[in-house]
Amino acid sequence: MKIQNEKIVMALVVVAVVAVAGAAAWMWRPANNDNFPDGTFWICKNPQCKGEFGLTMKQLSDHHVQHYGQPIPCPKCGKSDTIAAERCPNCKKYYPMQRDVHACPFCKTQAT
Repeated sequence: MKIQNEKIVMALVVVAVVAVAGAAAWMWRPANNDNFPDGTFWICKNPQCKGEFGLTMKQLSDHHVQHYGQPIPCPKCGKSDTIAAERCPNCKKYYPMQRDVHACPFCKTQAT
């Protein structure tokens, strides 16, 4: 009888460990993902600001949860006149995200 009770206790311990590990994995999320390993990039179109900034996917998601349907505000000037951008991996300059653009307009490095 003692051996059977020990097996039951061990089984309960294993179930508890698996449950805790599963909950921890579900709750922990990386700031970025495979599609955007460096996060997202933005340019402020306000002519007095022209700020450039990046957001992690978590920051972008949190913004959309808290401010559904509202554009991304510039952290420098606070205006919501921002556009999605690309950042060149070579020269690190920001440029507006465009369809079918495969090279940096500044250094002409081809996008990968």
